[in-house]
Amino acid sequence: MKAFDTDGALDLVAAKDAGACAVGLYLGGNLTNAALKQAAALDMGVWSFWEDLPTNPNGGAAQGVTDAWRAVALADAVAQPLEAPIYMPNDQAVTNWVATLDYFRAVANGIKGVGRVPGFYGQAAVWKEVQPYGYAYFCKAPDGTTDTSGANIVQGVSPSSAIGGVPVDVDEILTADFGGWNANGLWPAREVGMVYVEVTGAPKGEPTAWFVTADGYRFPAINAAGVPTSAAAFAIKRVTVPWDALLAVPARP
Repeated sequence: MKAFDTDGALDLVAAKDAGACAVGLYLGGNLTNAALKQAAALDMGVWSFWEDLPTNPNGGAAQGVTDAWRAVALADAVAQPLEAPIYMPNDQAVTNWVATLDYFRAVANGIKGVGRVPGFYGQAAVWKEVQPYGYAYFCKAPDGTTDTSGANIVQGVSPSSAIGGVPVDVDEILTADFGGWNANGLWPAREVGMVYVEVTGAPKGEPTAWFVTADGYRFPAINAAGVPTSAAAFAIKRVTVPWDALLAVPARP
């Protein structure tokens, strides 16, 4: 699924017209109540970043405690659902691994300590080190590798697009549950009735895995390489149907 992220004043209508189903916005910046309401009206998802200085991870555990509380306070201020992750960044080359790992351990503990979910934005090599601290979501930054193991979102290597004059990173959402939400709550809604559908007899080039929502719409459940994503995060049932049967279900608007 196509998405954008930016710290600018993005026009969500223009973003949706450009093919995005979701946007990454910044707590304390462009992630406002007005933006969340507009996203809900457009049936778009939002995921939340928090960032201060790129060098913050060099500050170790003490800085991590401070940053976790700052991020949590901003998430509370916009009524971010507890289940939706706050993506915390490593936006620099690591020069001090001890301080960096201490920082992300403290951040994770601070966010989890108030019942929220920590997410990580950064390089694959750092993700592998910090994931055991309880980071449940991963937005992969360009790092010169093709390793997307565990990633929910992959940021484009050449983010050179502009939407309505606002520079954006072009992202690919790899999993149905990527931590999305809006003013209506989690997005897509984690409904008991949502079904993961594997399709037989699909024409060449068509996805072979789909989600069908409780309100009767379908959308692909594949990543950028055409590989089906995991449905486990939704704890939903899995069925197999022929291609013709899937076509009887309308595509999500």
